[in-house]
Amino acid sequence: MRVILCFIFFAFVFIGSTQPSTFQLWTETGVKFKLNKKLDFTGDWTNRIDEYGLNTSFPQASIRYKLMDWFKTSIDYRWILSKQENGYFNGGNRINLNVQGNYEVKRLTIGLRARYQFSFDRLVVANYDPEFDIAYRVKPSFSYDIDNSIFTPNASVEYFYSPENAPLGNQFTRIRYQIGVDFETKLPLDLGITYLYDDKINLPNAIDRHVLNLSATYLVKNKKSTQKQKGRVINARDL
Repeated sequence: MRVILCFIFFAFVFIGSTQPSTFQLWTETGVKFKLNKKLDFTGDWTNRIDEYGLNTSFPQASIRYKLMDWFKTSIDYRWILSKQENGYFNGGNRINLNVQGNYEVKRLTIGLRARYQFSFDRLVVANYDPEFDIAYRVKPSFSYDIDNSIFTPNASVEYFYSPENAPLGNQFTRIRYQIGVDFETKLPLDLGITYLYDDKINLPNAIDRHVLNLSATYLVKNKKSTQKQKGRVINARDL
């Protein structure tokens, strides 16, 4: 537990920024199908809401495969609708390729996720939108499964690197700090609440985001996957 507290302190002590910022509410609802011990499928829908209403909305489908107990890989497809300055929504597609390793020490889980995101078929290119970036992302994370408690606190920091040969490319563009808690329930339902600070760096006229993220995922298991999961329950947004 001390490791998580130290990580949270050192991660968030650097959040102070003089850049303008905005607040958003993110809601994630989904369903997860456990096909067998190694393979599962997840479908979910995310809405991102700001002071002007719905800002971004996207359904996502994911297939995840457990290569080893500590190592997983997955692929996500996301169709994104993002509001532009003129009030109309811009559509596009994105694919995420992910790998993640986890190391458990008693009730503490240390994770590292690497992601490559690739966007294509964007309908309008007049306004820059980070959801349509091509990027490499690295996300170290910590979670602690409290004994005899429904709460599992977690924290992470994610780094975004743009590999594009463009004026704003070949550099780190964002750092995303995150702290939250997952809730275990007697129902086949994963619940989570998270505070997220999205810090844009090396970008002109950048606006940072303070985010409250609410997530709920319904778990559908087959007869071969009814045993209780050990440790933290991984939600739909993680591997």
